Amino acid sequence: MKKRNLILGIMLLVSTVLIAAWLIIMFGGWVSSLDKSVLGPLLAALVGLTGILVTQWSSKSREIAESHRESKVKVYDLFFDIIEMFLYESDRDEKVMVDGELSPVAKRLFAEFSRGLLIWGSPGVIEAWLSYKKITSNSPTTPEIMLSVDRMLKEIRKDLGNKNFGLHQGDLVRIYLKDPGELQS
Repeated sequence: MKKRNLILGIMLLVSTVLIAAWLIIMFGGWVSSLDKSVLGPLLAALVGLTGILVTQWSSKSREIAESHRESKVKVYDLFFDIIEMFLYESDRDEKVMVDGELSPVAKRLFAEFSRGLLIWGSPGVIEAWLSYKKITSNSPTTPEIMLSVDRMLKEIRKDLGNKNFGLHQGDLVRIYLKDPGELQS
């Protein structure tokens, strides 16, 4: 999101400069006849106006992202509930799987999470979720599932503005393991 905003901001700035250059060329005769004491302030005003527009646009983008954050956190909390439901099944009265099918509670959590992703999930989180669903529907191994969950966790962190720099494949899911060495990436 931040890269996209930066690229759009740069494109806006470049577009403004190109439009200004075109206007200068169009009115080249008029501009060249202007007194040098008028041309400087005119260009400074144009650059200042461009700066104000870019700053306002960037500020508005940040406001929108911040207003969505609370709703995203609620949706992503459902994913953590799903993870914990599978991890701590033995401590719960409710079973995750009943007769080879997801329990009603598990189905409800999956449905709520999927619905929330439709509205609040970033493209990266949605892609990671679809990848997780595809992997889990094909009789996966435990490491495949865990690495898929790890990708999902990284995308959630990224969507909420956290950095994943320095994290290796499997690091986030290892947090949940009693023996982090259990998962080899």
